Amino acid sequence: MLEKSLAVALMEKFHDDREKMERYIALAELCPLPAFMVAHDQATVVYINPAYRVLTGRNLSELQGGRWLDLVIHPDDRAEVAEKWKMFTETSKSLPHRHRYINTDGQVTDAVTILERIEGNGFVGFILPRCDTSFECPITTIYKMVSPAGL
Repeated sequence: MLEKSLAVALMEKFHDDREKMERYIALAELCPLPAFMVAHDQATVVYINPAYRVLTGRNLSELQGGRWLDLVIHPDDRAEVAEKWKMFTETSKSLPHRHRYINTDGQVTDAVTILERIEGNGFVGFILPRCDTSFECPITTIYKMVSPAGL
């Protein structure tokens, strides 16, 4: 009997998490901010929204296997981004991180990335165009409204 109730509880949790991520993706599709989702293996990008594709000029398949670091992060910022990413995935401490993105046309965008760990689902992030990261920043307010934690 205990096994059956545990199985039911796990299925309900999976269903709740899946619904949460489906809501996140539905909102991110409409969001003007670039957004992405990375699996727990820390290298597999599993979702990018249309704004992310515009920012980087890349599609989802190009970013697989950790290639995102070499393809969309400015060469001068890669080592620091790799270190920040490692720290985040080990500690889950979400700190806004400023660095530059480069698209397929060579256009460089100075931005702030905010990451968040979603239990059981990996990591999500939003890329904020150059902006003050204080609570007064309207882009930060939008991020908080559409992040999975805010759903």
